This record gives sequence, C-alpha cells and structure tokens, in this order.
Amino acid sequence: MPVINDLRKAQLIMLNMLQEIHTICESNDIEYWLDGGTLLGAVRHQGFIPWDDDIDIAMTRENYEKFIKVAPFALPKNLYLQTEHTDRGYFDTISPMKVRDKNSQVLEWFETGKEQYHLGLFVDIFPYDNLPENPLLRFIKKDFARNLLKIKQTKIQSRGKIKYRLIGKIFTLQFLDNIQTLLIQSAKKTSSSLIGFGYDSALKRVYKKRKFFPLKKINFEGNEFYAPQDCDYYLSHTYGDYMSLPPKEQQLPKHIKNLKIFTEKGEE
Repeated sequence: MPVINDLRKAQLIMLNMLQEIHTICESNDIEYWLDGGTLLGAVRHQGFIPWDDDIDIAMTRENYEKFIKVAPFALPKNLYLQTEHTDRGYFDTISPMKVRDKNSQVLEWFETGKEQYHLGLFVDIFPYDNLPENPLLRFIKKDFARNLLKIKQTKIQSRGKIKYRLIGKIFTLQFLDNIQTLLIQSAKKTSSSLIGFGYDSALKRVYKKRKFFPLKKINFEGNEFYAPQDCDYYLSHTYGDYMSLPPKEQQLPKHIKNLKIFTEKGEE
C-alpha cells in the first residue's frame, strides 16, 4: 500500500506542520499540548510511534477559540484550517478541527476520494472543556452531546444510522448548532477540577485538571513541544501499560488507507 512506503515522508511533513502550529501558538500566547498517540510517541519513542499516521494536539476551550481566530491569517499558504465552518462538507464527530496540508491527499477508512473538502495530511486539534464532577451528570451531558454530533453528521454528510437521519429531519442544522453552543458556553462558565474532550467531540476521556498544568516541554523528533505536566498520569489513564508495545500485527497505520504526496512535478 502507498501509505506504508511513504509513511516516514508523511510523518516529516506533519512534523513541519506541528512546528508551524507551535510557532503560531508561541507568538499569540496560545497554550496547546501533545495529545493521544503523539504524546505516547514522545514519551516512549521520543518521536512518532513508528507506525503512526497523524499528529494529535489539544487545547483548552479558550485557547482553541483563540487559535480558530488567529490561524487562518497566520498559517503558511500550504496549510489550511479545517472546521465544519471553514470547509463545506467536512464534519468529524471525533476531531472538530484539523490543520491540513494542501500538497498531499490522504483517505481515511470512511472516505472515497470524491469528497469536496480538503483531504491533505493533517494535525488533529482537540478542544478540552470543563466537565461536571458528578459522574452521572457528566455521562448525561457527554452522551447527549455525542448523539447531537451524530445527528449533525447526517445533515452535513448524509451518512449515519437511520435513527439519527430521522431525528435530523425534525431539526434544522442551525438549531442543533445552537444547542451545541449552549453546552460549550455552559462548560466555559463552570469551574471544575476535571477536563476532557469537549462537547464537539464524541470522545469521552476525562482527566484531573491539576495533572496538566502548568504545561512543560518535551522532546519530539528532536524538537521541543508542550506536554501535560504529569505525562505518566495522562498516559496511564489513557492507555494503561503504555510502555509495552502492542502485538506486531497491530503495529499498523490506524487512520490512512491511501496516501499521495504531490510535488511541483506531480504526484510522487
């Protein structure tokens, strides 16, 4: 498969994208940290997990919203800020924002190549919201938000389960957006000792806020980027025995099923 042959080349492109994002954040007092498999790679491999095919970073809601305002004007011409509002037809129930490379094309498992939105190599950017300390209330609000996202997906991309399609016929997209905004605004006004993936992401992980801040710098591919203060807490909470490698048969790219990298002469 092309993705296997070009994976390291793709990783280096994404590393350059992360460096650009880091520079923008530093220049505009925006806090971010390496998240998910990228943080795991930084700790366990001092760089990419050898078979990883994307980069994950995260921001608190305040910083996330600031980045959305700044990035379109600060990103270099080869990069593009992708959200459901900047790129018609794009919608991801997991990652509401990406920075995309314009000089490549990647297809994830659910994509065909006929999509009208940008399909370049990407850095996922996840918002973190304050989450209720009460477990039941937290479950109710996150589950409600997760279902809301699935309904929105049927309206934006015309795919999803029939039950969500039927519910989607009842409500306008603007109404659904307004409900989602109310959830996010409520979280911004609520103090909590817990943070986790925001109400515009279906991921449900939750963490102790004090384990993240102040952020610290960590080595990733010979560069320093920001990470949670207690990486061991984050990685243990997320992955369990994170220093042990998965079985060989699982050491494969998770997101990309096809990859094309373009040069001035055309596709490589």
